[in-house]
Amino acid sequence: MTIKETDAIAHDHDATLPSADPDPVTSPADLRTAYARLARERDALEERVEAGLRYRLDTAETTLLKVRQRVEGLKDKLKDEKTARIAAERRLKALTTSTSWRITAPLRNLSRILKR
Repeated sequence: MTIKETDAIAHDHDATLPSADPDPVTSPADLRTAYARLARERDALEERVEAGLRYRLDTAETTLLKVRQRVEGLKDKLKDEKTARIAAERRLKALTTSTSWRITAPLRNLSRILKR
């Protein structure tokens, strides 16, 4: 139940309230009856509002759970990407520090000069 729905229920309830009664209730029995009716209406309204709030809370909890699961998935993916990056950096370092790389450096430099 949305806030708008809750507000609509409260507005509808207000609209059903009697306007100023020209013949006020004066007897104790009438007062008890009116009090009991108002108590029932209050209880019904509280139940509807609580149901709406429970629904909103359940929806928020479900959304939060999904967001937490997504965050955990992204954390796992980030960890995997970091591991892959570190492995690639190690392979690059191993290549650039290898003997063959150092020996062929003059050939690569000459190749760059000739391409210009």
